[in-house]
Amino acid sequence: METTLHPVLSCGEGAASDITVFQSREGTTYEVYLGVALLERVGADRESVSRKMLVGRLCNAGVSQRELSETFGHDTRTIKKWGTALLTNDMDEIARVFAGRSGRRKVSPELIRYARQLYRERHLLGLNYREVIIRKIAAVFQSSVFL
Repeated sequence: METTLHPVLSCGEGAASDITVFQSREGTTYEVYLGVALLERVGADRESVSRKMLVGRLCNAGVSQRELSETFGHDTRTIKKWGTALLTNDMDEIARVFAGRSGRRKVSPELIRYARQLYRERHLLGLNYREVIIRKIAAVFQSSVFL
């Protein structure tokens, strides 16, 4: 099977590296080469976690954040966050950073399920069921939520 690759990023100029990134003709994958050896192949989907991790690893390898931003279309601050997260050993931090904007949700799915369950039982909570639900959520989740 013959595949045509287009060079996307060559890291040999400013950085002391022989890393080169190519994109397939179809635009579906990126292939990362170290010299002439294929290092990895990742999907080119913009929301792909493997693609985001590739950009973070390239940032950690010393590739210019500006060049990565121009090549892959992400903000330099985001690229720096990805690189920094990959250097930690904290899986929760890595998951939060690579989840994107939905990673810092104040209301978790568990909290929503609990609130809905309490709301279904509101007839047992009295006329001030709203305040009772807010207090119970604060007690269980240590979170202040105004429904």
